[in-house]
Amino acid sequence: LMHGAWRLAYNGSRLSDAPSVSSWGPPIFALFGLGIGIYLTSVAFTHSEAMCGPIGDCMRVQASPHSKLFGVPMAIWGMLFYLGILGLWLLQRRLSGSWRLRSILGLLVLSLFGVIFSIYLTGLELFVIHAVCIWCLSSAVLATLIMLIVTRKVTTAN
Repeated sequence: LMHGAWRLAYNGSRLSDAPSVSSWGPPIFALFGLGIGIYLTSVAFTHSEAMCGPIGDCMRVQASPHSKLFGVPMAIWGMLFYLGILGLWLLQRRLSGSWRLRSILGLLVLSLFGVIFSIYLTGLELFVIHAVCIWCLSSAVLATLIMLIVTRKVTTAN
């Protein structure tokens, strides 16, 4: 992350050489994550049973006091995260100059934040709630894949 931020700052004087995230991985993974968020939000608001499969206890995680932040279900925060990734990815492809650099840096920072927050939530599941949600773990994997792609593209660009 620090290397990517340094490259963005270094390339600021040569905007035409600034790295971009041209890979379609981040928006595709963000769409999958958005789908997970929509599903879990519908489960939260309809108070229906989440399909969890043979692994984990999604309903225990959904019923936990940790399933909300500021009274808002975590699934909505996840949807906002993935919408932010989609928006920033589109902006860095469409904008130029310093706004393009800002959107790339925003994409880098937001993707890192998503991974750190996913690690925190997974820790809560494992050590506090004592149950895991396969949907939540899938979202954490998607956030990690997005961060890895974004970081690699930014740090390896010419």
